[in-house]
Amino acid sequence: MQRTKINAAEQSNLFASLDAVCRSVFRRGVSYQIVAHSETVANIILTINGRRGMVQKNIVLVYNEFEMYWDAYCEDYRYTLQHLSDVNSLMKSQVIKVSTLVSKI
Repeated sequence: MQRTKINAAEQSNLFASLDAVCRSVFRRGVSYQIVAHSETVANIILTINGRRGMVQKNIVLVYNEFEMYWDAYCEDYRYTLQHLSDVNSLMKSQVIKVSTLVSKI
């Protein structure tokens, strides 16, 4: 096991960048929580509340330094994102899927 110190400034930069991207998804009944584990790994927890229930979705983001793209893992799928701003469209699609589910539960 090898232990390495994580750069807190770069971790904070990733958190701030993700927060700026995620703000447009925020609306009534939708909230998110961002956990930046390092400068290349983050976790976004989406919580969607509806009249008939609550659903949480977990999106894991990993930056591939060799290929220079982001991998997003959500619901047994891997999404390849060219830019960090593409997380916005992924989150919106997840919110749309779950919003219909929450209203039909």
